[in-house]
Amino acid sequence: MFRALNFVFLTFVMGLSGCQSNAANTTNITSTNSFQLTNINVIDVAAGQILFGQSVCVEEGVIQEVSFERCSTNNAPVIDGKNGFLTPGLIDMHVHMYEKQGLAFSLSHGVTHVRMMNGVSAQLKWRDDVAAGRFIGSSASVSSPIISGYENAIVHHGLATAQDAINAVRTYHQQGYDLLKVYGNLNTAAFNALVNESRRLGLPIAKHGPSVPGKLNILDFNDIQSFEHAENIFYDALDRQFSLKGLIPFIAEIKQLDTPITPTLNVFDQLTQLSSDKEAFLEQMPTHYISTIVKLEDEGNQIKRWLGATKQQAAYNKKALNFLKQIVKALYDADVPLLIGSDSGVLLSPHGLATHNEMALFYDAGVDTFSILKYATVNAATALGLSTKIGQIKAGFNADFIYTQDNPIQKLSVLRNPDAVIKYGKWHSRSGLQSLRDQAVASKSLWSELKLFSEMITR
Repeated sequence: MFRALNFVFLTFVMGLSGCQSNAANTTNITSTNSFQLTNINVIDVAAGQILFGQSVCVEEGVIQEVSFERCSTNNAPVIDGKNGFLTPGLIDMHVHMYEKQGLAFSLSHGVTHVRMMNGVSAQLKWRDDVAAGRFIGSSASVSSPIISGYENAIVHHGLATAQDAINAVRTYHQQGYDLLKVYGNLNTAAFNALVNESRRLGLPIAKHGPSVPGKLNILDFNDIQSFEHAENIFYDALDRQFSLKGLIPFIAEIKQLDTPITPTLNVFDQLTQLSSDKEAFLEQMPTHYISTIVKLEDEGNQIKRWLGATKQQAAYNKKALNFLKQIVKALYDADVPLLIGSDSGVLLSPHGLATHNEMALFYDAGVDTFSILKYATVNAATALGLSTKIGQIKAGFNADFIYTQDNPIQKLSVLRNPDAVIKYGKWHSRSGLQSLRDQAVASKSLWSELKLFSEMITR
């Protein structure tokens, strides 16, 4: 990600990394997490239907009942749902987050859980702070630093041998990471050792692209948590050929694995708009959501690149984006499991809002609304091994859901700025969500970012 100039800059400020951040939003949530919600319509994403006229009973942040009857054992306050709609909290399966305020931005747009890629130890603390109620934001699963075969990469953990791979897996397991993020350019010995050790320790792998090194057979790796990026299907499986026929053997093979794919269309959409609309696109981006250092890097790198794109390059990007949508539609038609992942935090892509853009791109590709919501809830929870805790509005699940007065099945975009978001049973109203965003902006700290990036480049 970082070029030499950024590396020098970050190295220079490493000595400042011990400075404390200012005005961090660490206030405990004090509102009740027990209530009865009546007169509400529940989106059942697993069954693909709406349960009308329900009551939802929540005690200590956990759903106790969902039924036509009033709560039988709950003496908590009664909230009239006013015939609105409850949707399970959304799960974004691919984000890059360089400041904890990204968790607050995500939650404020109904994204109640995120999977952070290319992790660092600071993110483990953010994860734990949210779980303990010390910070208001989305809960999180945190991947290891990116593991790859690159030598001397600034923000990767490069592996050369099988023993390197075993040591890396053991280290990240001991440090408490939830999964490994792995590139496909490892040599065969290192990749096999990494997979075997991850299996032994029960540490899942998210694989960059649906491919494996050398002459290994991808069908031998059916326990990978997910494959990332539709463009890698285009680049690797199709060799950059705009051929839907070429997808047929790939889909036949991938269906045997039943491993979900996270297409991450959002960032390709961003660069496509940037290359064609130039400054007009930048002007409408909510750049206050974005890490200061990421903005500086992107302005001198990717943004500069795409602002300078020719008409021919812009036209190619549009063609490629449309083809990526066709890939998503083909996977959907073939019933290949999919996930929603926005790649937010990259190319000025805003946390939370990018998740909704990803879902809108799926809809543009021809995927129905219930399926999109299933990808963003049930499929994600299943991939994460959390299918009995999050992703549905059912007894025994965490009370993580979105309240809207309008029906999201008829208009998916109503989830973008919901009337309320409930996380661990704590009710955040529309005004509360705006306050959450405002607090996140006010508490952003350059020093905290520098500390995080210094860890990324020195690990």
